[in-house]
Amino acid sequence: MTHYEIKNKIALIYGAGSVGQVASGTLDRAGMIIAAYIDRRADVIREHNGKPVFHPDQLKSKITGKDNYVILITIRNVFEHSSLAAHFASAGFKNIIYKPLSILRGGGNEAAESINAVYEAITGHFTVPEQCACYEEEPFRFHDFALQEESAEELLVKLPAELLFSNTNPRIPVWSCRNFYADYIAVDLYAAFHHSGGGMTEQIERYINRFALPGARTMEVNTEGNWRELLIESRQKVYYEMEYKLCMDYDFFVKNCVKVRPRSGGGFELVTSGKNRVSFLIAKGMRYIPVKIDRTAYASYLHLDTVNKMIAYYQSSHPTVFAGIPHPFFYRLDVTAPDYAMKIVKPLARFLAEQIYLENERYAYERYTLSIGINDEGYMGRFFRMLGYQVQRTVTENTELCALLDELFYYATDDFITDGHASYCSILSDDMPDNIIQQAAENTEKFLIWITGFASGPAGLQLQEQHLVRRKELVETIWSGKCICAYLYEK
Repeated sequence: MTHYEIKNKIALIYGAGSVGQVASGTLDRAGMIIAAYIDRRADVIREHNGKPVFHPDQLKSKITGKDNYVILITIRNVFEHSSLAAHFASAGFKNIIYKPLSILRGGGNEAAESINAVYEAITGHFTVPEQCACYEEEPFRFHDFALQEESAEELLVKLPAELLFSNTNPRIPVWSCRNFYADYIAVDLYAAFHHSGGGMTEQIERYINRFALPGARTMEVNTEGNWRELLIESRQKVYYEMEYKLCMDYDFFVKNCVKVRPRSGGGFELVTSGKNRVSFLIAKGMRYIPVKIDRTAYASYLHLDTVNKMIAYYQSSHPTVFAGIPHPFFYRLDVTAPDYAMKIVKPLARFLAEQIYLENERYAYERYTLSIGINDEGYMGRFFRMLGYQVQRTVTENTELCALLDELFYYATDDFITDGHASYCSILSDDMPDNIIQQAAENTEKFLIWITGFASGPAGLQLQEQHLVRRKELVETIWSGKCICAYLYEK
């Protein structure tokens, strides 16, 4: 590990906010020279405290003699520090002071500990230490983030919520092996209790008529009188009890977690009671759910041979990954859209589930083809294929990673249909090539969902030429500071 004398260096400060102001004062009092500030808004903020402001991408060409400089990263989002430090290191800088992500996650090597101590001294104690370790790449630590406890035959793990299905119940199809993200209606009921806003009555009526009544009739329950009110009252009491447990005793959900087993089509099916607990946690926004699973089934899910291929690819290529990967070894991987499953895939899946139920009085996904063109490493295509849809999928970036993820989750090439098929619904992002957008629009029979914010350009204008009428906004969220919207078009 190599060290340098901090006060002998010329400072460049990333961030012109309040922390940057405090840090600049600390460096100034220590007699250090501040040569410039760094900010992504350098085209607007040309000067700060009498010093020039450079864009991060300008440093490589603007600064010569890089070993004579030290970069101090002061932006408030400390979780972004390590990626910025890696960017500056790739530009030739080796003296960088920041909050290492490995330290934030409870690890970190000796170099990271030294850099963190200097960062805390400057920003928290307003002093400049004599020495600091030079930058060293923080390798991502790949390991099983899901495993909590283990016994001889059974494991306690936390699985991605989008992979969970209710238990099989052939007598009541709307209860049987339903995906909690796509079509298990109890999630919507608990979400209505949670938000208590507009649409609550509609959600309650849907829960009663679509979900509770079919089960009650099958089991020959008398639903006369005030049965509806008593039902909702009992569900609310369950909700408030679980809300208390969530706040005061989260171990309740761990000690009383469900047991699951693999489904033949992908994902995991509950084999014990606990659908309400799972529904509640998902309604509360929990992305990982505690479950018990047999050791052999879990080993199959881990698919370690392919995990090793993935790790080797990641370490050699350093790809920018868009969507979170629902696999224990990659839970903590830095991705563009960590909440992609919940904020985009879940609402789109629920919209389509509702349309298909209204047309068939059941979730007849196997009758429908979806055309999906999104650069999400194939995530959405795999999810809808798991539900039972026929899927035509287009990915134009990170194709090698997409193929590895297909292998990781046991999907073969022929699990996805080829181009040219008519589709009930096309789901497209605005960074797709024009010819793909055009073809999908032409082959769409009913709906087209247009996701904007991935790229800018005139491609969306083509949709009106295909007799597609914009109906409403389905989703609005934010990634990387940009607004992402999904709009529904109908033919």
